[in-house]
Amino acid sequence: MVTTELLTRGGKDIAFSDYSPLWKFHRRLVHNSFTLFGEGTSRLQDVVLSAVDSLCAELLSNQSRGFDPSPAVTRAVTNVVCTLVFSSTYRPGEKELQEVIRYNNGIVETIAQGGLESLTDGEPRDLLDALIKGQTSSGRGQKSHGSEGAGITDDHILMTAAEAFGAGVETTSTTLLWILAYLLHHPEVQERAQRELDEQVGAERPVSVSDRGRLPYLDCVINEGMRIRPVSPVLIPHTAMTHSSIGGYA
Repeated sequence: MVTTELLTRGGKDIAFSDYSPLWKFHRRLVHNSFTLFGEGTSRLQDVVLSAVDSLCAELLSNQSRGFDPSPAVTRAVTNVVCTLVFSSTYRPGEKELQEVIRYNNGIVETIAQGGLESLTDGEPRDLLDALIKGQTSSGRGQKSHGSEGAGITDDHILMTAAEAFGAGVETTSTTLLWILAYLLHHPEVQERAQRELDEQVGAERPVSVSDRGRLPYLDCVINEGMRIRPVSPVLIPHTAMTHSSIGGYA
């Protein structure tokens, strides 16, 4: 518990903080920000397709020799998450990207400061914009919206950004790398998945989210990869908010 308190700056994140009116407000801000990229919009798909194009180009450039795909995959996923959180993308070799991949809180603070300086009065561009606007409307740490606690602080914003990286980059890149590894060891599965893509999508356009219902085998490959190599086999710890007993045992 002490470690969690230190890592989350006193429970300023969402995953490990206690349920409260402030937590509900914090979670609602984050949820609403992701509707900018959610169902009914093409923005998230455009972001992902751009990252996929860059990833495929990098993989193809190394096809004549053995290489480690991990940096390329991690960079592609990081760019998607950075776009969602900071509206930033990176090219191979950029020093700042290496710091982000190493999950450096200092670089999160640096990018967050840049987001604060470029904030406008228009619609939020990303998660950071939504949180800063929510912080402003809540009085920057003052009581707000009838809550029983303080409002959104700078630490809440930084911890949410860090949490987005922890939950988004590491999990997604690890899952993709395991699936790639299994496909290399099972070429017959790779061939069948490619055949399904050729038949249902073709080579004239990229795969889109709307194609998923017509790609049951590829969907099974993804699900099996997550089943056989789960990135989080142990769920986030839970705690009781009040004293309770079950079957007479407290």
